[in-house]
Amino acid sequence: MLRKTLIAAALIAFATPSLADGNWHASLDWLYGERKEADLPGIVDIPRIRSQGIAVTGGYRFMEYIGVEGRVGTAFSKTSTIAVFGEPIEVKTSLDYFVSAFVKPILPIQRNRINAYALLGVTSFRGRSTFIGFEELTDTETNTGFSYGVGLELMATQRWGAKIEALRYYDKDDVSLDAVQLGVLWRF
Repeated sequence: MLRKTLIAAALIAFATPSLADGNWHASLDWLYGERKEADLPGIVDIPRIRSQGIAVTGGYRFMEYIGVEGRVGTAFSKTSTIAVFGEPIEVKTSLDYFVSAFVKPILPIQRNRINAYALLGVTSFRGRSTFIGFEELTDTETNTGFSYGVGLELMATQRWGAKIEALRYYDKDDVSLDAVQLGVLWRF
């Protein structure tokens, strides 16, 4: 359902000619993420979980130095091994989805060609962990927290470019979600 809604929203946004003022932008991003969770010393050793995913971003630039962005994404599932009292247990983890809203302070470096920016906002996500070998032992968590990051836009033409970002999507309750994102950017 979420995918159908995103596709419909993207088609409406891209097909609306009145939006073509150059202040709107969208991107398709590849992300490399890492989830870190605190160990329980002597009881549970939890490794860092690294995976890849995709995200779609849309935003509006109000003026030269400030904009807003929203994004949705997911990460591909990953199987890792945790140790419980020294015994290895395989766990399949996935990030079902994340939804973020950001304020985007912008620092123009080269007139509409290169921009540095910060992202300050909030992210809500749902993750799932399935313990392999244990029937129906799945833990699902939904959390919301403060998010921040920095990025750089490099425009090849007036409408097309690329971006790179480093973000901390979540950091609360001994759990953190970090990502490096590379994206194809379109201004319309």
